[in-house]
Amino acid sequence: VAADATITNGTIKAYTGKNAILVNDGDVKLEKLTITGEAYKAALVEVTGNSTVTVAADTTLRGTTTDRNNASPAIYIYGATTDEHPTVHIYGDVSTANGYTVAGNGAKYGATEINIYDGASVKSDKRAAMFLTQPGVTNIMGGTVEGYCAIGLKSGTLNISGGTVRGNANDDQIDDGYSRTDGIAYDGSAILVDSYIAGNSGYAGDIHINITGGTVESLHSTAIREIGNTTGTNITALTVSGGKVLGAANHDAILVRTATRAAVSVSGGSFSSAVPADFCAEGYMPATNADGTFGVVSSYEAVVDGTYYEDVDEALTAWATNGGTLKLLADCETEANGSFNVLKDATLDLGGKTLTLGANKYINSPYCLDGTY
Repeated sequence: VAADATITNGTIKAYTGKNAILVNDGDVKLEKLTITGEAYKAALVEVTGNSTVTVAADTTLRGTTTDRNNASPAIYIYGATTDEHPTVHIYGDVSTANGYTVAGNGAKYGATEINIYDGASVKSDKRAAMFLTQPGVTNIMGGTVEGYCAIGLKSGTLNISGGTVRGNANDDQIDDGYSRTDGIAYDGSAILVDSYIAGNSGYAGDIHINITGGTVESLHSTAIREIGNTTGTNITALTVSGGKVLGAANHDAILVRTATRAAVSVSGGSFSSAVPADFCAEGYMPATNADGTFGVVSSYEAVVDGTYYEDVDEALTAWATNGGTLKLLADCETEANGSFNVLKDATLDLGGKTLTLGANKYINSPYCLDGTY
């Protein structure tokens, strides 16, 4: 297909060793459609060029080959040159029996875009559901991505804001010895990053993982795991500000290599294991949640016009002297004795928190304050 097209209302059975659909240009919509075939040495749907393919919610793709060594993805996406940027939108059901379900090509440097929406299902029965080797962006906004390992990652940006990313294999045997230049090894982790570094590795690297929502979970291993062949890393940033990151019992939620630890930044979310202090974003510290999970809380007690303070007494002193707006970020208590003499127009915003004044401590102001203390 090299033009805008809609393929709808029926079934396509791919011939063994051939694509069912090859799209190299245009905007192609797959609606009310079932595409089946072995996906043997050829993907069911191959997407390249500057094309866009949309798999509608009423569409199903299923690769059935039992030959693991020759299994191809249900969807294979790549830009053959740096000027090509293909896009896939998945709302429907895409699965394989023995292959990766959605995969790119690390030797091709055209950045891809993959979007997975509410209601979508991307699953592999016996392999990683997604193998992301190429530069580009993958956005998981909803739905389910599930496989032996959910996502094998070697390059690009992975944004998770909703849905479930789940590794389901009863396998937690993985270490740096499995790092490889060609392909990827994985256990039952939800996300497995292979930071293979070599001059001829062919992978762009520069991995960014951003989790703002959804659930990333492993049933039997680590939720997010990194391996590699050197002391270096291909992870540029791993940030978590929301959602759930859940490893199996007695496994880490996040386990990365020493070189990567400085790239981890946690400012929110819920975890199955304690968040190490060096994973915490600036201004945050580890915490235990009421439900027994783990997370982080702000280490600041107050902010005054954009300046953060870990000591509320220091914040109140600056606020009383200079005026402006002080907002509490946590329940806190001042030291005993003395007063905060408010010298300029000022606003005290308790932010729903409780400010406890120490013995013989008070706020003295001839000005009108907005707030209660």
